[in-house]
Amino acid sequence: MTGLEALEQRRLMALGLGVVAGLGGEDGDVVRVSDVANDRAGHVYVCGTFEGFVDFDVRRNRAYVLDTFRRRDGGGFERFGVDGFAAKYTADGRLIWARQVQLTGDGTARVGSIGRMAVEGDGEVVLTGSFDGTVDFNPLRGRYALTSETAGEAFAWKLDEGGRVVWAAGLGRLVEGGTGSVGRAVAVDAAGDAVVTGEAFPEGGEEDGVAFVSRLDGGTGEVAYGREVGLSTGGPLALVGNAVAADPEGHVYVTGGQVGGLAEGFVAKVNRRGNTVWARSLGDSLFGSGGGQGVAVTRRGGVFVVGSFSGNGLFANVPRLSNGTTDAYLALFDAEGDVDWVRHWGGQNGEAFADDVVIDAGGRAVVSGVFGQEVDFDTGGGRRIREAGDRRDFYVARFFADGVFSTVATFGGRQGKPTTLAGVSASRSGGVIFGASFDRVFDFDPGVGQAEVDAGLGENGVWVRLDEV
Repeated sequence: MTGLEALEQRRLMALGLGVVAGLGGEDGDVVRVSDVANDRAGHVYVCGTFEGFVDFDVRRNRAYVLDTFRRRDGGGFERFGVDGFAAKYTADGRLIWARQVQLTGDGTARVGSIGRMAVEGDGEVVLTGSFDGTVDFNPLRGRYALTSETAGEAFAWKLDEGGRVVWAAGLGRLVEGGTGSVGRAVAVDAAGDAVVTGEAFPEGGEEDGVAFVSRLDGGTGEVAYGREVGLSTGGPLALVGNAVAADPEGHVYVTGGQVGGLAEGFVAKVNRRGNTVWARSLGDSLFGSGGGQGVAVTRRGGVFVVGSFSGNGLFANVPRLSNGTTDAYLALFDAEGDVDWVRHWGGQNGEAFADDVVIDAGGRAVVSGVFGQEVDFDTGGGRRIREAGDRRDFYVARFFADGVFSTVATFGGRQGKPTTLAGVSASRSGGVIFGASFDRVFDFDPGVGQAEVDAGLGENGVWVRLDEV
């Protein structure tokens, strides 16, 4: 490669605001976005949970409102539990459809969640989460009822490009004597099958939870297997699987966190039969902590993993020392589980957390997260310092394939606080889409302009499209 070609590939394109699309409720209502994605045609997909009322088409002012109220036996209505949602938008923020599922059904635990989702190129969507009791996953057309085996059970739910239900499936107990489970993330492999990871609880309760990986047939939703996955270092297995990604050969990579004598994370490679090929530790240290939050497979077969660690961290056999209280990291593993490099960012008086990673059209790693106080995002020896507000800010940062810093965009609140960061997705045109939830007032313009969204006294969600400028 010539110097000119290398320079051309390292264009430092900034990210500017394209679209802000709010998902709003009234004062006291709660909308928590858990993930965003896009398809080949540029449509944007958003999922999460809500309580109370939510307007999925804020641009047209209460054009599509859903609620979580149920009729009481004695008459009247009451706010009941948590409902899940999935919605599809045009690239400029116009609602195409929104779907609701009553995750808490008639169960006694009243627990329910929506995790991350996977969108196939043609617009089919697979979601995961947890449900309790008997739940109808197809309330608009007919009935597709599932009944949980435990007080909270992981599920997978597939919709076609028009938002119609293809199938829904509970994942069962997953571990011997299982008392519950939660689906955290899902990927679709090259064969079209869905692979889910999350947390399963054996007899003994949540403190003994283990990470799992489960594969479902993409056409029917039939569960092929459910297996534990993670590390075993004399203590319990990994507590939770947070993210999963598939490679073209049918392997999947799972990352998450562990509880034991050490607070550490893991990344594992799993074959199509559900057997672990290898597993590596993340942030393993007596005084440090690390956990994997996001994973993505590179064009050359490597694996990007992101998360956060404190103090002395050991990534497989590569040591790192955090700059401040907590640093975010981006690590590259090869297909055999060896570490190529680890980059991290933070500040002596700051803290940084990484939540998700995807690979954009230029092969760069796009990382989303939150940060507090003062953080230097430049992993290449330069300085790219950003200062957060009083209650932490969001960021989206891009790094070249070797981990060298490219660009960062930050988003701050006027007394507002991030409540959830909901994943990141890369568009084919080089832009970035991310989702978030927040309270009070937040400005989602990364530049000198303003794009403030007011959550009132509740908690609102948004998805934001950033374009290269």
